[in-house]
Amino acid sequence: MMHDSIEIDDNDENLIVLKETLDEMSDLLDFTSDSAFQQIQMEWIGNKTYLIQGQALDAARHTLSSIWGCCKHACFSDAFTLVRKFRDDLVQYLFVISTLNGIEGLSEEEAEKYLNDITDTDKVTEGLNLLLEIISSGRKKKPHEKAVDSWLDNTLSDDAHFQDRRLYFDASKYIFLLKNDDTIKNCFELYLKPLWSTLDRELNNYVHANGIKYVMSNLPNYIYDRRKDIIVHLVSAIRGIMVIFISLIILIKPLSIQSCDYINYLDIGETPPEGSEYWVASIIQNFIDADIARVSSGLKQFLKENNKYSMQI
Repeated sequence: MMHDSIEIDDNDENLIVLKETLDEMSDLLDFTSDSAFQQIQMEWIGNKTYLIQGQALDAARHTLSSIWGCCKHACFSDAFTLVRKFRDDLVQYLFVISTLNGIEGLSEEEAEKYLNDITDTDKVTEGLNLLLEIISSGRKKKPHEKAVDSWLDNTLSDDAHFQDRRLYFDASKYIFLLKNDDTIKNCFELYLKPLWSTLDRELNNYVHANGIKYVMSNLPNYIYDRRKDIIVHLVSAIRGIMVIFISLIILIKPLSIQSCDYINYLDIGETPPEGSEYWVASIIQNFIDADIARVSSGLKQFLKENNKYSMQI
């Protein structure tokens, strides 16, 4: 039997702010998940094909629901532990899709040799067969790309992949590898690094209980009267994580923020307005204006100038 359990009333003004934040972040993830399901990424491992869609983002939305459940019962240390999971899962998703984007197919020389003249069907066929062989064999894949394959193939947890887990599967490792892209590196070093460092320190303190207050924050009778301050920190952490996530996904997969207008026009058989493929969804634009710009007006301008599809932020 559980003792000293407390359930905070839904009308508690502190919980209302938290719930509004969780709902807003959930809506953002719902939108990016829908975009991911519309822009399917595929990976071939041997003779098996894997589809990478919005599953990880939907799972992160459910983590937000679990955070809410912890806070309702004033178990705030548990809530912060889940916030770190929330951060790690979102950054892992970015690492996976970025890695898949970078897997090498035909080299420039091979493409020129086989695909330069599309009227030469024998050459084109030979080139496509070579591409399929490269993809299925994985012979051009780098070590971290093979590690992502083991994650997709659900063998990463096997003893044989201990080194892959140690070298590539950790939040700090994801960021390190993402920064192999110069644009992401510049964005992170110029704008996101202080936010990441502050979040990382705070979340680690809760996960590793680096002080008795982090243990006490899971005792409802102790923390109840202090709930306002801890909820403020919780809201700030969740919003900070989403600033990092949305900023990086804009650079990695810009179409994730595309307005639905362009597709809607096509669906009803009409010609989309010129340039509408670069319109940004209002839910994303509102977050950029309210949260990303609050971190730095320079960050908003950086994302506008450096996303590779020139999305109209």
